[in-house]
Amino acid sequence: MRDIVERICENHSLSLAILKANMELPMPARQFSAKAVADVIDVNVLGVTNALDPVLKRMAEQGFGHAAIMSSAAGFRGLPGQGAYCASKAALSVLAESLAMEMADVGVRVSVINHGFIAPDKPVLGLPSGPFQMSADQAASRIMRSLGKSGFEITFPWGLTRSLRLLGMLPNQVYFKVIRRLMNDG
Repeated sequence: MRDIVERICENHSLSLAILKANMELPMPARQFSAKAVADVIDVNVLGVTNALDPVLKRMAEQGFGHAAIMSSAAGFRGLPGQGAYCASKAALSVLAESLAMEMADVGVRVSVINHGFIAPDKPVLGLPSGPFQMSADQAASRIMRSLGKSGFEITFPWGLTRSLRLLGMLPNQVYFKVIRRLMNDG
């Protein structure tokens, strides 16, 4: 990744980097595997950080730039069968928060993109498409519009991400019961 960033910067400054690595490996708790969790973390977290390392160094040297880390609304709270994936996305969101506060001091903006389901992915919890899902073109357009605005977090689609945020504020006992019911009804 360092070589790629250096090649890009031979003739251009690095003003925007959108970083994403994604592996989803559904894993019910009864089939828990440390290796599977490590594989998901390796791809989702270390894949992004391996690119982020030279990107942030270059942007800090320049004194400007914007690094956008693509995480997921799945990082808001745990979901049954998705522990490794949710944990990896939560790690990226928290990493982005920490970096945003520090990199602002050197003129570099760090933001996080917590998106929901993008077609052709299947809807979560058996919810219908519509406000809970969008096409890849719609998602790309939303990201590009939002990157030009101030603010740290970009979330979409609105219906799903707001619903998950609200559910996430419930006490654990209530949250677990609601999510289990939604999963069993879906």
